[in-house]
Amino acid sequence: MNLTWGDLLVLEAEIHNAGRDPVLFSPAQLRLTLTPSGITITHQDSDRGPGALAPKATERILISYLAPHSQTGFELEVSDAVRDEPLRLALPPLSTTRASS
Repeated sequence: MNLTWGDLLVLEAEIHNAGRDPVLFSPAQLRLTLTPSGITITHQDSDRGPGALAPKATERILISYLAPHSQTGFELEVSDAVRDEPLRLALPPLSTTRASS
């Protein structure tokens, strides 16, 4: 089944390394989950590539996903090498903007 959608959802996320050592981070660790179906979507693009996040560093990143236009409920699934289970974060209500032609 092909679940490719034409609408672009852009998420701004803040990531923070509270530890004393660098940690590896990749935008692919952040997957969008459609609620209540549980379907997950891998990011399409990001303004940050994979690599180390310095100790005590905080970064704001933009991540884009292709998502269905009628969807209103989303969660962010965060995979981490330290946790056995992904962390699920509820996202605030979606605001939409149409591109002008």
